[in-house]
Amino acid sequence: MLTEEMSPPRPNRYGRLAQEHMARYLPTRYAQIPERTTYFAELGEQVAHAVEELVRTLMDSSTLSSMQEESYPDRRGWMNMARLRAEELVLAKMVFLAPETDPADAPRDETGAFIGPDSAMGPWTPLYPPEEPED
Repeated sequence: MLTEEMSPPRPNRYGRLAQEHMARYLPTRYAQIPERTTYFAELGEQVAHAVEELVRTLMDSSTLSSMQEESYPDRRGWMNMARLRAEELVLAKMVFLAPETDPADAPRDETGAFIGPDSAMGPWTPLYPPEEPED
């Protein structure tokens, strides 16, 4: 007899993206989620389903029939681009929600360019150490 409790489902990559985004940019909403693992696992599945549906829509039968004359790498490229486009649209709608701190609140100069750090972003770190002056 199995007496162990089943562990909650783990989020897929879309669920992990949503969790990371919400923890960083929507901390108040993130703190209100009681069962985070389950929530982001379910959200990840919803996003994956929406991406698959949109890919099918983008690669409708007329598109597929017109691609029969194309070479395999060309057809594969079209399918990859359809998936990337679907992910872009679905992620923008369901995962990458607007941050709680509006970037419009960040300091700007008279041209509208940002002149100060955005509170939603971490500190800037250079990729390379500063060069030593030559003697």
